[in-house]
Amino acid sequence: MLGSCDQQQPKSGRRISGRWLGCLLWFGLALATLAAAQAADPDRQFAGGPSPGAAARAAPSAPGALQPLASVFDRRDIMARAAGVALLKVQAGQGRYYPCTGFLVESRLLLTNYHCIKDQADCQATRITFGYWRDENGKLLDGETFACGQFLGGAHALDFALVSVAGLADGQSKWPWLPLAANRLAAASPLYILQHPGGAEMQISGLLSASGSDGRQTGATVGFSCGVVQSLVAKVKNYQDNSNFSYDCATRAGSSGSPVLDQRNCVVGLHHGAGLGGVNLGVLMQVLRPRLTNRPLARQCQ
Repeated sequence: MLGSCDQQQPKSGRRISGRWLGCLLWFGLALATLAAAQAADPDRQFAGGPSPGAAARAAPSAPGALQPLASVFDRRDIMARAAGVALLKVQAGQGRYYPCTGFLVESRLLLTNYHCIKDQADCQATRITFGYWRDENGKLLDGETFACGQFLGGAHALDFALVSVAGLADGQSKWPWLPLAANRLAAASPLYILQHPGGAEMQISGLLSASGSDGRQTGATVGFSCGVVQSLVAKVKNYQDNSNFSYDCATRAGSSGSPVLDQRNCVVGLHHGAGLGGVNLGVLMQVLRPRLTNRPLARQCQ
């Protein structure tokens, strides 16, 4: 027991007894277990004000580099997906907010993580901004901001939340919804992630861009830099079994709720946290998709 290690502490200069050695080993194992549990959990980080401390720790990131969206402006297919991805700011008072990411799955329905928006109160405190990125000239575009209308449901076990976007008209095409994969995720598939790390303008991880003679990125994509590590992670603490997969695409705190897309530009997962061993974790879309609506989604990938 922990209490037994707090009794009869050895005096300076004496050899550590077998009992005390056992206590030290026990404490080491406990710390390692705690670190593993934390690494598997998602984080929600404060921004825009004084830090609240440990409650707002930054999530570890996977290997690889984040790039500005301008690096893929040559890819109209990817830019069409980017238009449906939004920055979420969940207001927390005193000028602070939690940054997260979300994306449209129907005309007015947005998907994000449950640890970002867990109820109607969180929804009412959230502002949703589409089109917040830098253009090819480096100019920061403000995009268009909407209120979160209604919390429509979610679950901690799959870390998803579905909300409506107030003021976004049915059938509008400026901010299109993303097609969701219905089939099984293939091992070693190339991936990319559209995200708002730290509440910043949109960035992308997973695509390689060519560089000109001056070393600057030319905006021409030449391949993928990350992909699936495990197509199915059977056990993740606190989450539903057989619902996660892992990948080595870079993310940061604030990237929670981002779409994970494959080379077909289909959403194959919902990013929600950092895992062990320098990889990230997402909820498989094939598991999540049936939970999103009571009717077939308008756009899907086979």
